[in-house]
Amino acid sequence: MLRLLSIASLFLSASSAALAAPQSAVILDTDNFVRLSGEISDKAASQFISDILLKQHEKSLTVYIDSGGGSVLAGARIVQTVRDLKKTRPALKVRCYSSLAASMAFVILQTVCDDRVVGEVSTLMQHQATFGVEGRDGEVQSRLGMISSFVQWMDSLQASRLGLSVRELRDLSRDEWWLVGEQAVKAKAADRVSPILCTPDLVKGTHEESFQNMFVRAKLTWSDCPLIQYPLKIEADNKAYIPLIQKHLEERRLQMPK
Repeated sequence: MLRLLSIASLFLSASSAALAAPQSAVILDTDNFVRLSGEISDKAASQFISDILLKQHEKSLTVYIDSGGGSVLAGARIVQTVRDLKKTRPALKVRCYSSLAASMAFVILQTVCDDRVVGEVSTLMQHQATFGVEGRDGEVQSRLGMISSFVQWMDSLQASRLGLSVRELRDLSRDEWWLVGEQAVKAKAADRVSPILCTPDLVKGTHEESFQNMFVRAKLTWSDCPLIQYPLKIEADNKAYIPLIQKHLEERRLQMPK
């Protein structure tokens, strides 16, 4: 469950905090949010859906989004699942904080989040869907029709939330529509700008990620706080290859959304 606290109240007593006008912050704790990070693949969508369903009996859900997009079909499964969950539990509120929400992640932010929160330098981006199919002529045409139906459905949902027509949305996103912080609020792509913090317990918690390519195998240890976006520790079979891993991580972080 999301806890809205004032930044002042994290460090001062309630009485002393009352001396200043508090600024609401999103506080991430060890068990009060679901993460949607990295590429939206079938694996990532399945993990996200599992995490959401495990928390479905809570009064509100908090989603932290830091994604440059990914598969249209995988993202559509996330949208459908959360929308279906909210139909069965009309009182359920989904609050999303977005660090980066581009492409398919932008769709998710607009279509499943009741409260869309961004930071001062949070970045949103939408562009027209890109996809390719292979097969015989008839199969290609059939598959294109199926994907076009998904895109039309998602564009309609986004446009409705943004207060735009589908044509207006597609015109804005034709050459990539970028929004940062307050720009997103003015464009009605976000509801408010708010600080975000992690509790010390969340910062101390860790999880591991396996890394492997043709040269090296490694284990990356990350903080559970999503604001910390570089591994706390990199352990490789051959330490000489650690600079290659570091370079890969930098390139992955700087990779343009898709």
